[in-house]
Amino acid sequence: MAKRTVKKIDHSKNLFEAGIITNQQIGRGLIRDMIEFKYRSDEVYDKLPVVYVIRVDTNIIEGININYLNDFTISKLMKEATIKKLTGWEFYHKAYRSYSRKNIMGKIKLVSYIPNKGLSTERDRIQEEEQGKQGTE
Repeated sequence: MAKRTVKKIDHSKNLFEAGIITNQQIGRGLIRDMIEFKYRSDEVYDKLPVVYVIRVDTNIIEGININYLNDFTISKLMKEATIKKLTGWEFYHKAYRSYSRKNIMGKIKLVSYIPNKGLSTERDRIQEEEQGKQGTE
């Protein structure tokens, strides 16, 4: 079997934790959410995937691992109208993965992704919020 030759991209500055769940709490309600988890498998390059969930069943989570996509492509993925027919599939297919739930280790983070374009606006908002708090102390 040929190995996939895709480059892993660090999006940690774009990710914000939105909550924690356990493997048992994973359900169909997670479709279109992003999750980050530790994954144990000898055949896997990315041991800490960030997955845009497209399908969940009892044993498997299927999704797009955004660690293999650039910022522009992730933004396009997040704007998709429906999961059943992804219009940008030609951009995402290289990052499609299935994960065995038995190989997910520990807690699972629900995460939100803010594209590079929106990061400076978000940082400004947080900075203004912090300055406002300091002014009232």
